[in-house]
Amino acid sequence: LYYNVKDEEGRFYYEGEWKEDKREGKGIIYWRNNDVYKGDWLNDNIEGKGIFYYDKGDIYEGDWKNNKKEGKGNITFYNGNKYDGDWVDNAFEGKGIFYWLSGDKYIGEFKSGKIDGKGVIFHEKGEIEIGVYSKGIKSGKYALLSSEGKISIK
Repeated sequence: LYYNVKDEEGRFYYEGEWKEDKREGKGIIYWRNNDVYKGDWLNDNIEGKGIFYYDKGDIYEGDWKNNKKEGKGNITFYNGNKYDGDWVDNAFEGKGIFYWLSGDKYIGEFKSGKIDGKGVIFHEKGEIEIGVYSKGIKSGKYALLSSEGKISIK
């Protein structure tokens, strides 16, 4: 079945498939704060594949489980930065790539939404850093390959 539903308090408007009085299948929900989700529903929860448009301009596209980003997905932030990789409990977790608007790029491990673990930063100006990071900060020594091809340990 396909329905258009507005909640009694005007918090959201849902348009999509229903099964046994629950959102199930494909659907779109528009929240009062201008957030919009378009994608899969299971047992009245956002679950499966979908795109979430945040009112401030961020856009997430990927996997969902029990109303949370979970699995593989990518987000483009309103400021132009991007992340593509693994998600757990709404946060970057596992392996992924973070792109800064400046042109710099990090490929490596993430934990609790931060650069954390082994990784490589490719700077827009040609330098490459290889090292270990903890909560977004370099942890210990790292290798630096200059744009001229010189290697140093920092």
